[in-house]
Amino acid sequence: MAEDKYCKSCSKELKSYELNNGRKECESCRCKSAAIKITSTSEMDKIFIKKWVSNLFVKYYEYLQEIGMSNAMCLRHIRKVRDILIIADKELFKINDINEEWIEEAFHRVKGSKRSYKGFCYFLETNKILENRQERMTIERIQDSLNTVPKGFRRLLEIYVNNRIELRNRHITNNAKKPLSLKTIITDLEVFRKFINWIQLNYPMNTSWDLIEEYQYNEYFLTLTIRHREVVRKDMYALLRFAKSKKLIFHIPIADLPAREFPSSIEPLGIEEQKKIALILRTNIYENPLACLISSLCFYHGLSSLQIRNIKIQDVDIDNRLINIRERSPVFLASDELVTLKAYIEEKNLNKKIRTKNYLITGKYMSYQDKPVSKRYITNAVRSLTGYNPKVLRITCYTVFSSRYGPQLLVECFGLSMTQASRYGKLEEYLIEEELREQIK
Repeated sequence: MAEDKYCKSCSKELKSYELNNGRKECESCRCKSAAIKITSTSEMDKIFIKKWVSNLFVKYYEYLQEIGMSNAMCLRHIRKVRDILIIADKELFKINDINEEWIEEAFHRVKGSKRSYKGFCYFLETNKILENRQERMTIERIQDSLNTVPKGFRRLLEIYVNNRIELRNRHITNNAKKPLSLKTIITDLEVFRKFINWIQLNYPMNTSWDLIEEYQYNEYFLTLTIRHREVVRKDMYALLRFAKSKKLIFHIPIADLPAREFPSSIEPLGIEEQKKIALILRTNIYENPLACLISSLCFYHGLSSLQIRNIKIQDVDIDNRLINIRERSPVFLASDELVTLKAYIEEKNLNKKIRTKNYLITGKYMSYQDKPVSKRYITNAVRSLTGYNPKVLRITCYTVFSSRYGPQLLVECFGLSMTQASRYGKLEEYLIEEELREQIK
């Protein structure tokens, strides 16, 4: 009968080998039923003794479903992880006893479980059950870098780095919005190491921080580019001020001068270039909706690459024609932009690998992990369509709005700080111009 050709659960047409074997359900539905049975309470009570083990097993299955993994892959992974957790149920007393060494040893004991190792470790790290390996490796790299610093300079850098790592941990513990990044600590350390190498090369008699004089700092600053010089000078002053507070030096040899303001190195696009980009965005809606959508968000709304990457499907409100963005007012879409958004979502839904992802912007060949695309992906998409990078389009957007409505609009509507907004126009000058217009009227 014709009805026998379709799966009784999802109504999907059965494949020929499934019909020959008398199957009533497709492979995906069979795997889903098997996974539900394995994670059922009655089945887990037969296998696990400790409650925390069964809870962890169910949580892992829910995690696999959340990231959009297929039912067949879910079943394969939970079967292997079930064997790992059976060992944990026998050998471990509590969930905090799980560590990287035990995980690695347990996976070696279970045959054919290597494919599940990386994903299960990532799940444990995400739920803060296992220490983040990437973070630990980064801290080890920082310590290795400190060991290469000459002895006379090393003590201060060790205290400074440990203080910054403690500050980062406090940020994380207190749920800070933007905790101090390890990348920032590494960058600062590299700045100090380059200065120490220069001192050793040009003034080998200076073997510690308290022997370096002001003119030597200034000589080093003059070897740097004008823009980089200000950043390094501020970093060096922060380090020396910290050293004086810890009584490692007696005085700060460089002055705390205000930072110089430099003109922007990226000029906004002229009116003719803006017209060309607007034409490109209107004529490529259906040919390349993804690049058109990203470019429109940069060009018309001044969104950064980070903000675009972090947009989720739940942030999109098509009925009200807006996209909610963190830390700034929503993006209200024009008619062309709404058509572009619908065209991209329609194209995305045709791809089975990415249609279940939570993020709006996803690559065509994203892995099973539900994570945002890279900054390079956004840059390449915009440059391939318009010939400019996202930063140029964003600066053009800010400059146009600031020149017409004043820099205060950038603060209230685009979420910029007063310092950032002042780069695109002086609020005092705009207020004077407004007053003059009123008097002329």
